[in-house]
Amino acid sequence: MPALPFRSLLFLGADDPERLASAFETEADAVVADLEDFTPADRKDAARRTLSDVFPGARGAARLVRINVPGSEFAAADLDAIGGLELDAIVVPKATPEGIAMLGPEGPPLIAIIESAAGLHSAYEIARSERVGALVLGANDLGADLRLQARPDALELLYARSRVVAESAAAGIRAPFDRVFNRYDDPDGLEADARFARSLGFGGKGCTHVSQPGVVNRVFDGHA
Repeated sequence: MPALPFRSLLFLGADDPERLASAFETEADAVVADLEDFTPADRKDAARRTLSDVFPGARGAARLVRINVPGSEFAAADLDAIGGLELDAIVVPKATPEGIAMLGPEGPPLIAIIESAAGLHSAYEIARSERVGALVLGANDLGADLRLQARPDALELLYARSRVVAESAAAGIRAPFDRVFNRYDDPDGLEADARFARSLGFGGKGCTHVSQPGVVNRVFDGHA
C-alpha cells in the first residue's frame, strides 16, 4: 500500500472551480474535492466536470476525491468521472466492509471515513481491506448515529477516537485522521483539539476551512 504522508485533509465542495483551484495554494497536504455532503444533488454533475478541469493542472497538495457512498445512486457516476484522473487517494464516506469491497482491488488507495455505528464496529475489518491506507473519524455523523451529546471538551468521542486509533494500529496501516474541528474562528481551540488527538495516537486531522491546515500541520509534523 502506498504511503499517505498527509497531516491535513482539506475538504471543499467540488462544484466551485475557482475555490477548488485556489485550495492547492494553501498549506493543506491534501485537497479533498467533495462530491458528497459538500456538493448539492443538483450540482453533482457540474462538480464532476470541474474535477477534470482543475485536477490535471493542480500542483502542491495531493489530489483526493470524496465520492458518494458506494452503492448509492450517485456513486457510479462519481467513479466514471474520476476514472481517468490521476488521484493520490479516494475518500470513502460511511465506510463499511461491504462498501469498500464494491470498489474492487484495483485503483488508488482508499481513505475510509468511520462515521456510523456499523463502521466503528467493523473498523478493523475496514482497515485490513486491501486498498485502505487510512481511516478518518467522521465525528458529526457518528455522534448522531450513537446519540452522543456534544461536550465542550469532546470527551463524548473518546471511545470512538481511541477505537479508530487502535484498529488502525492493529491492521498495520498509518495513524488515522481525527475529526474536523467545526469552528473556523478559533485557532487556539483547533490547536488544543489537534494536540489532544495527537496524544491519543492520531496522525493528522480533517479540515474544512483554508485557515486550518497550517495549524494542523504544525501539530502533527513528523507524526503521520
